[in-house]
Amino acid sequence: VALDPTPQGGGMTVMDACLMGTPTVTTMGKLIGARIGASTLTTLGYPEWIAADQQRSIEIATGGALPDPQVMRDALLGSVICNPGTSIDEAYRLAWHRWCADRQEVAA
Repeated sequence: VALDPTPQGGGMTVMDACLMGTPTVTTMGKLIGARIGASTLTTLGYPEWIAADQQRSIEIATGGALPDPQVMRDALLGSVICNPGTSIDEAYRLAWHRWCADRQEVAA
């Protein structure tokens, strides 16, 4: 089990740990730097590894079942984190279609 540093989260370190199949416990802070690990783990489908405080972080790290390392790797590699092109392209396309539709309604 890896522990995301606090109060400033590790960012790439969390992703590296997930790529190695190592579960990472993070404590979500108030500022953006302390929320990157939580965002990553949420995106990968592991919100149960996010703690609200340091005491809960210890409880998560020392108890419970560990995810399958290969499943964790696959979750990262198949996520929008490692494949942003598809999702951003789709988002741009959707925004373009909405903009065009709005312009047609205004012209009518």
